[in-house]
Amino acid sequence: HIHGYGVDYPQSYFENHAGVIYHGGYDTPQDQAVALNNLDAVVLLSIHSEGMPLSIIESMAAGLPWVASARGGITEFSELCPDSELVDSPEDYEQCLSAVLRLSSRILNGMTSRTAQRKFWQSTFSPEVVSAQWIEYLNNSPEISS
Repeated sequence: HIHGYGVDYPQSYFENHAGVIYHGGYDTPQDQAVALNNLDAVVLLSIHSEGMPLSIIESMAAGLPWVASARGGITEFSELCPDSELVDSPEDYEQCLSAVLRLSSRILNGMTSRTAQRKFWQSTFSPEVVSAQWIEYLNNSPEISS
């Protein structure tokens, strides 16, 4: 299932790929929530760097384990997140397939779940936690507090 929209990969790109269902972009946040609730995991394979990987943060907030390219800030997120898999080369089909199969196996064997991922997000990346960390940092910064 392919969700989202990009000019490099229009719907026509996926027409000749058997078993691939292209859903396109979301019209509303409610549409996105429905789509996320119907998934078991998220795979984000990109050749572009994401400084602040919002799609990964949104996935974790929805309780979804993930596989993603080791690009930009995603690498740091993966170091913290036990319910993730990194792919060094998104162009390498075998590497991508192996990462997806490893995560699938962990899901099927009960080694990870929506509940575990959501709990991790809540304790690490929720707005309450991140804002508290920023306030603590700013209060303890010599340049700002003096």
